[in-house]
Amino acid sequence: MIITDDVVARIRECIHLAPLHNPANLAGITVCRSLAPHIPQVAVFDTAFHQTMSPAHYLYPLPYEYYEKYKVRRYGFHGTSHEYVYNKLLEMLQR
Repeated sequence: MIITDDVVARIRECIHLAPLHNPANLAGITVCRSLAPHIPQVAVFDTAFHQTMSPAHYLYPLPYEYYEKYKVRRYGFHGTSHEYVYNKLLEMLQR
């Protein structure tokens, strides 16, 4: 999606979900916006491919309250790569 002020705010709201990724990505967005404010930036949220994971696949073998209270779970990053590999495999298998 095109990065807008709203998108930046929503990424900031999700820092607790990706504390190693989101601050660094926001820093990059900020620098690029200051250096080239006229060039649109695009964000790819690669977790979308994994949104159909069942609880059996996204829950860790930890007390359930960790999931409820702290949102500790698998989110399935690198979805764009997985989607590409999956589609390429189907193509190679002629399905």
